[in-house]
Amino acid sequence: MEINLTKISLSHGMFPVVSYKELLPGNDERVHSNVRCTSPAHNDLIKAFADFILPLALICEEITNEQYISALPNEYDATAPSEIEMGEIIHAIKASKSKKGKQLAIVPEIESAESLTDRFHINTVEFKTTNGIEKIVLTGEKKLSTNKWMGLGPTPSISINEDEYLYVSDLFAAGELLKHELGEYIINHKYAPPVDPELPFGERDRESFGDGVGLTEQELREGSEEQVF
Repeated sequence: MEINLTKISLSHGMFPVVSYKELLPGNDERVHSNVRCTSPAHNDLIKAFADFILPLALICEEITNEQYISALPNEYDATAPSEIEMGEIIHAIKASKSKKGKQLAIVPEIESAESLTDRFHINTVEFKTTNGIEKIVLTGEKKLSTNKWMGLGPTPSISINEDEYLYVSDLFAAGELLKHELGEYIINHKYAPPVDPELPFGERDRESFGDGVGLTEQELREGSEEQVF
């Protein structure tokens, strides 16, 4: 089975809600829209989804370049190449470039990634294709001082050749990782480890509805509003 992910969100922070195209023989495809999944996502998928929190905040101009760089995980390599080959996961942090070509001062401890995660949520990551060029659109929320949440986005569509967004390579690297983890979830059933190894998550649903592969949207709706892959 080969799929093209078009949109993903996480219900309750752990249950994927996905839209994707299933590629069929003869260059045909079947569209699956807003499929709700009942198996909890593996931590790798949850983390890959959360990696879009910082880009959302930066694209919406809620944080500065310095805050973005300061909040990056320690394992990121700020000297990595600035190019990305599509289909490969390459972290490329452009830490020395700004829109005006000036050096960015890396200011330590402006705000930690943990505190930014508390202030921002990523709700959906969407992949669009226009004239063969893929673009990414993000939506999310910002926590106000009143502890209420305000919507952010949808952001402008950002393509791989976008020159107004400094970290476009990082954004698409995160996109490739998210697609990979979603593929692992749908195709290889990579779920969160069950509490009881004798009772795998979703096993009963899979016996009832199969793996969800090849079903039409109508069949999915008639079988269950929620689907286990």
